[in-house]
Amino acid sequence: MKKILMFLSVVTMCILSLSIGFLTTTIDGTKQVANEDHIKNESIEISAEWESEPESIEDLYKNSDLVVVATTKTKKDNDGNDRTIMPFPNDNTVVYTEYDLKVKTLLKGDLTEKNKKIDLINYGGKNNEGVNVDWENIIELKDGQLYLLFLEKMPHFSEMKNDPRSGKYRPISGPMGAYMITKSDKQNIDSIIKQSEIKKQELIEGFDLSVEEEVTNIQKKVVKEGFEGVVKNSK
Repeated sequence: MKKILMFLSVVTMCILSLSIGFLTTTIDGTKQVANEDHIKNESIEISAEWESEPESIEDLYKNSDLVVVATTKTKKDNDGNDRTIMPFPNDNTVVYTEYDLKVKTLLKGDLTEKNKKIDLINYGGKNNEGVNVDWENIIELKDGQLYLLFLEKMPHFSEMKNDPRSGKYRPISGPMGAYMITKSDKQNIDSIIKQSEIKKQELIEGFDLSVEEEVTNIQKKVVKEGFEGVVKNSK
């Protein structure tokens, strides 16, 4: 698991006077809850530093447990809301949204994973106080969109009993593990999404990779080299 060094500032969007008073933080370890009427339309943004950045696409590939081209679908709770998990009871800023993955191409990993239910988690979502938590530079996964994902499987942490993340996958190194697949011809991308399986050669020929913002060198390399640079590591 990659360690996350969280900045000492949690920024509220819209009402700065609320600061971090309504959030559980690791700053003082004290849970403070504000009136829901004051924060129901608010969101917070978490800035994080990732402990290490892969130097090459090859390193990113090798460090990943699973590399797939897949579509995502947000899981829902019984009330129809996005399903989220919060692994740390005393910290309302660490929130994951849960997704189902439908694999189109398996570039790395156990082949049997294609026939299994793959559970994905990604940083961000509403915490148990109804506040939306956004992690800076983390790609927002949209239902039905095609993505290239470099994933790590979450282990069972000995210091945490019944960790809700155990057995689930998440993009490795935060923003460095997820890329949107695009093509100028929309009809073409829609058509290929409907296929149950996409061949590697189809991915190389004309499909582009993108992120919302290229904030690391490895993101720039993946976007620049595209599928040709990624697929060569999967042979």
